[in-house]
Amino acid sequence: DGNLWIATKIDGLFKLVGSRFVKVNLPDSLFAGNSIFSLKTFDQTLWLGTARGLYIFDGKKLIRNKLTRFFKNLTIRRFKEIGDTLFIVTNSKVLAYKNGEIIDYSFNLNSKGRISIWGIARDKFNRLLIGTNGQGAFLLKNKQWQTLNLPDSLRQIFSVRADKNNILYLATSNGLYQWNGQEFSTALNFNQTVWDVLPMESITWLLTSNGLYQLKRNRVRIYNLKKGLITTEFNMGAVFRVNENEAWFGGVEGLVRYKKILTYPDFLPKFLLTQISSKDSLITFPFPDQIILPFSNNSLRFHFKKINFGNAPYVRFAYWLEGFNQDTVYLHDENINFVDYSYLPDGKYTFHLFLINPFTNEIAAQRSVSFIVLPPWYKSPIFIFLFILLLAALVFFIVHARESYLRKKNQLLEMQVQERTEDIRQSYRLLKQETEQRKKAQLSLKKEREQLEITLKSIADGVIRTDLGGKILLMNNSAEKMFNLPIKKAINRSLAEVITLKDEGSNEIIKLPDHVKQWENQGDAPSHFYAIFEPPGPLPAKHLNISWAKIESENKPDSGYVWVFRDVSIERQLEEEILKSQKLESIGLLAGGIAHDFNNILAGILGNAQLAKLNSGKDDLVKKYLDGIEEASLNASQLTKQLLTFAKGGEPVKEIISLTDILTEGVEFALRGSNVSANFEIDSDLWPVEADKGQINQVINNLVINAIQAMPGGGTLTIKAKNCTKEEIIQPELEGDYFIKIQVSDTGHGISEKDLAKIFDPYFTTKQRGSGLGLATSYAIIKKHGGIITVDSRLGEGTSFTIYLPARPEAEVNEEHKEAKIHSFKGKRVLVMDDEEYIRELMGSFLEMLEIEADFANDGQEAIEKYKLSLEQKRPFDAIIMDLTVRGGMGGREATAEILKLNPQAKVIVSSGYSTDGTLANYQEQGFIARLNKPFTLEELNNILIEVLSSKNL
Repeated sequence: DGNLWIATKIDGLFKLVGSRFVKVNLPDSLFAGNSIFSLKTFDQTLWLGTARGLYIFDGKKLIRNKLTRFFKNLTIRRFKEIGDTLFIVTNSKVLAYKNGEIIDYSFNLNSKGRISIWGIARDKFNRLLIGTNGQGAFLLKNKQWQTLNLPDSLRQIFSVRADKNNILYLATSNGLYQWNGQEFSTALNFNQTVWDVLPMESITWLLTSNGLYQLKRNRVRIYNLKKGLITTEFNMGAVFRVNENEAWFGGVEGLVRYKKILTYPDFLPKFLLTQISSKDSLITFPFPDQIILPFSNNSLRFHFKKINFGNAPYVRFAYWLEGFNQDTVYLHDENINFVDYSYLPDGKYTFHLFLINPFTNEIAAQRSVSFIVLPPWYKSPIFIFLFILLLAALVFFIVHARESYLRKKNQLLEMQVQERTEDIRQSYRLLKQETEQRKKAQLSLKKEREQLEITLKSIADGVIRTDLGGKILLMNNSAEKMFNLPIKKAINRSLAEVITLKDEGSNEIIKLPDHVKQWENQGDAPSHFYAIFEPPGPLPAKHLNISWAKIESENKPDSGYVWVFRDVSIERQLEEEILKSQKLESIGLLAGGIAHDFNNILAGILGNAQLAKLNSGKDDLVKKYLDGIEEASLNASQLTKQLLTFAKGGEPVKEIISLTDILTEGVEFALRGSNVSANFEIDSDLWPVEADKGQINQVINNLVINAIQAMPGGGTLTIKAKNCTKEEIIQPELEGDYFIKIQVSDTGHGISEKDLAKIFDPYFTTKQRGSGLGLATSYAIIKKHGGIITVDSRLGEGTSFTIYLPARPEAEVNEEHKEAKIHSFKGKRVLVMDDEEYIRELMGSFLEMLEIEADFANDGQEAIEKYKLSLEQKRPFDAIIMDLTVRGGMGGREATAEILKLNPQAKVIVSSGYSTDGTLANYQEQGFIARLNKPFTLEELNNILIEVLSSKNL
């Protein structure tokens, strides 16, 4: 009907009928807690876009249809009719209503995050553009909304409207912007929020919180309460354009109607400079052509006024004092009508007053006035002339006085120069003498340094010079080799950092020079101490004797320490070997005596057991018991052999043998019944050795037993044997050129470092039931064979024993003879000498069983007498069995020497359980023809006598 519809926030819906507003009767529930954002007449009905959906009013009542049901509870922000399509913008969707159908234009807006749409329009290229509050602007291309980059990173847009050329205007939080279809530009830039915009043909309206702005050709007029409007704050969306000359705007306090009735001329305000005032004068408009002010009036005030004609555009004052200010000064307060300048310096000035467009900073109009400030009196030519004249007189007086003073001073200086010249000549002569002496001293010092360097290089000990803090200053070549540390890398580094030392006793880290500072103030401070150096990697640790001396100098940087490091590892190794030898020698003396007596006893037990067994008949039970006695005696004999190894009399009875069978058979025998497997790596061409087969077998047996006990859960025992020469081993104490290297390695729990040094000590053991003789016995056996035995172990990894034995590559292995049967020696006579009666009785029983006529002697002297008698009676003894050791009487060796004097062809057999000088091992050198070790069996005696009394030996 041509009526204007107005929706209010709380009062409801109104329409303008004639010149008055009439309220439309609608349910109160429609407006209770609801907000109406947009109104649109469509198909003879009024559409209301609210926060709770779409409402359609036909003039009498609200209509409910599928559209109202579709938009229920959706926030409708804008209606925009473009062509034959009505676009309905909700909070986050763009929908179109056409031909009764709803089309969704949202497409990919959901992927843009949370958005709030406030405006929509179509640009000059017929593309839709939406503005959001928080996400900026989006342009629809190929059914995809693309983000547009606004100037100044703007993101808050409250309205988008198009002019008749489809140039889009965007009302934002920072002014007004235009979109020409390709780029954005600033239409009006000012730091205010524009809630809505209405572009018309010649003017553009901006709705703000500070009034209604009219923009026309870059000139702005502002309408608000001061200009007679009912309101200053305007709302977004509250805009209705009737035609080019009429529009309605909704504000917080009411409606504003714009209707163009008259066209006012676009006059600028009339403005002028009214007067210039100072302390003593006042100059009014119009101003004279030339204004000259004395220097006493150099503080000025410029007065100006502005008179507006009609509806003048919005402008502000600005000014610039040429000759004083560098930039134009803007006045933001319209009530200010003067400008002050104080204490202007003398010179020419021009004061410019401008009318400025505050939005474009363009100058609309300008007024200017020029003036001169005269210089002060002290800058006048007369004053300057008098001042120069006075200054010249003063300078003349000063120069004259100065010349007189300098003349006297010059005379005095000439006298001082002559005196000083003579002093310099004298000093030069002294300095020349001192220089010559210094050169001689430097030359002497250089020679001493060269000699010192030569001396340091030739010294086998490592020498290091440090400062008081331990920083290395000097180092000789021996120290470089000793610590495997290049001199270049060591200089200027801390001694404690590059060399790690440990105390021999406590194994604690020693840091130099901190370690010796405890002794510095003591009168009896030690001059040296011992430490262990452990180099990185597989190299062995070194025992060092460290001597030190402190150097104290008045010049602190020259103070420090001199350290001398001597490698005493070989000396320590030799000391340990000597200590071990002394221990073995001491215990050997005891072991030899015990073994001698014990072997005699065992000989009696073993021999009588054999005799009893031979005479027991068929009584199996008795024979069983006698076998047990015989076996126990033989086992006890093995213990005495271990004890004999410590005694000097336990010298090995050597012969040429092959170690291959001893190693394989001995290891396999010792491993029977255990869960340890053997791995043999033995050279096929292993050289022979000259050794005691029983003692070597005992060594291997001891090492295998230790390995089995070290691997209670099972494991692998590796036995290696190979030929090697002296050049291949690093053991200075070994003599000879050829050796057999034997390694016995297990995979057991290993031996701790503290126990490793005592592993070969007699009676030292870590086992609950161990005797402590196994490894000590092995050590003694190998040493008496001219070899060495070493050990290497790591906890958790295993232990490896290494043996070096002298080899005889050129020798041939002796073949063992087969055991002979019991022989009859009927008609043979044998003399037996032994100080033990039960031995003589046992020997008599054995000889009787061999059908030999026996005679007996208690000591060597008796044996000599009986042998003499047998020679005199022409019935000489066919053989003599001599005991070496006789308590309180002549032993077998002395008696044999006398008998051989009587008859060099006498056949003497040595028999003993102990020898103090290795007679058993070297019996032939003492004149004996054979040897019989105690305890012995009937079979062993039979074999010896077969060898001695056979027809080929007679």
